[in-house]
Formats: sequence, C-alpha cells, structure tokens
Amino acid sequence: MQKIYQERKDTNSKIADGLNAKLTKIATIRVLCFLVLAILPVYFANERSTWGIWLTLGVLVPAFLAMVNWYGSVKKKQRFHQYLSDVNDEELQRIDHKLASDQINGHEFADAKHPYSYDLDIFGKKSLFLQLNRTSTQLGKQKLANWVAQKASKADIRNRQEVIGELSEKLDWRQDFQAIGRFSDAGTNQVNLLLNWMSKDFQFDRSPWMYWGSKLFPVISLIGLVLVLTTDVPTALTLTLALLPSLLLTKKVSKLIVAVIEETSDCVQILEMVV
Repeated sequence: MQKIYQERKDTNSKIADGLNAKLTKIATIRVLCFLVLAILPVYFANERSTWGIWLTLGVLVPAFLAMVNWYGSVKKKQRFHQYLSDVNDEELQRIDHKLASDQINGHEFADAKHPYSYDLDIFGKKSLFLQLNRTSTQLGKQKLANWVAQKASKADIRNRQEVIGELSEKLDWRQDFQAIGRFSDAGTNQVNLLLNWMSKDFQFDRSPWMYWGSKLFPVISLIGLVLVLTTDVPTALTLTLALLPSLLLTKKVSKLIVAVIEETSDCVQILEMVV
C-alpha cells in the first residue's frame, strides 16, 4: 500500500502544480482583458465611435466574466487534486508512525473519567482514533468519536464491519469522498454556521447616503454617458461624471455582496456533503 499511496500522492501533486500554473496564466489574461476593457471605451469615446463602445462592452465584458468563471472552475480542480495529494501523504505518515496532527488525533475527546478511553489511549497522540480517522468535517469526526467511545450492539458492529469490508475495496471512492469533504472551510462547527446563516437577515446599508445615492447616481451616470456620445465636452470630464458615481456605489454595495457570497458558498459546500 505504501507504493500505491506514494504514486497517488505524486500524481495528484503533479496535476495540482500543473493546474496552479494554468491559474496563473488565466489570471494574467484576465488582467489584460480588464485593462483593455478599461482603455478601449475611452479611446472610442474620443473618436466619437458609438459602435466601438458597444462592441467593446458586448465582447469584452462577457469574455471577462467567462474567464472569472473559468478561473473558479480550474481553482476547484486544483484544490481537489491538492487535497487528494494531502490525503495520501497522511496515509504515508500513518504507515511511518509520523502522523501527529492535533486536527486528526481527536485529543479534544479525551476524558480522564471515561471507563476505558483514557487508559487505552483511544484519543490523542499515537491513538486508535488517529489510525481510524478519515473524516473531513466536524460532524463526521464527532460521529466517529461517539462510535469508539460508546458501546455498540452486536448488530451495529456487524453492520459496520460489512460497510468497512465493502469500502476497503473502493480506494478511489474513499479518497475522492474524503477530498470533497475538505472543500468546507467553515471551521469547527458546521451546524452552528448553517443555523446562523439561515437566521441571518442580510440587509443593505440603509443610511441616507445609500438611499439617495442609489436613486441619483444612476441618473448622473446616464447623463454623463449621453454627454460622452453626443457633445464636445472633454471626454475625461464626461467619463468621470458617467463612471465615478456608479463606482462609488458599487464599492459600497460590493462589500456586503462579497460577504454574502462567501458565507453562502461555505454553507452550500456543507449541504452538498450532507445531501
């Protein structure tokens, strides 16, 4: 098995490194696309070329968004293969008796008053739990800890042995499942995270500045855009009038949107694992 784990570790590490190099290229192209998207509209505005502005926005904006989506997809694959490499590295450390991570050994479940778990080193460094634990979430870790610390009926023991026998022949499935579980960056208590997320009231800033800005800034931006296309007013001035108000409003709103997306993404990953 040591040879198999080493090969799987090296293979997935190599794939992850290749995808990481690909991410760098995508990011570079994305930045260049953004710069062109920022420069070309100004150029066409100076040339009074309406079709050039709309062509630039119609082509480059979708292209930029597509690259953002592409980057996210490749990043997910890169993380998956990196997690697979980490999983196999842990297996190699187990074989060499070098695995000593506090996140894996279940030291937090150690109880000196327990009838047998403390004396038999069920939890902690070089423990039984360290050798058994392949969980990726706090829920799974807690479930495994309950199993090894509590009595089980003969029927339950037989059922678990049957499941272990079936899964023992499915190395790919086991490690893929373990790697997918590691996508959750939600911390130590996924249940509380989900409950807080479901009860949280996400609201935009209700200050007078945001209220009037959301009503007036789009109008100001529209006036600036019309001036760019129809008058001889200096382009820099009209573009500033067209873009600055919307940029200020977008910056204010985007902070909340990013926070909502990050929290929602964590919760979706947890729900996907449960379902």
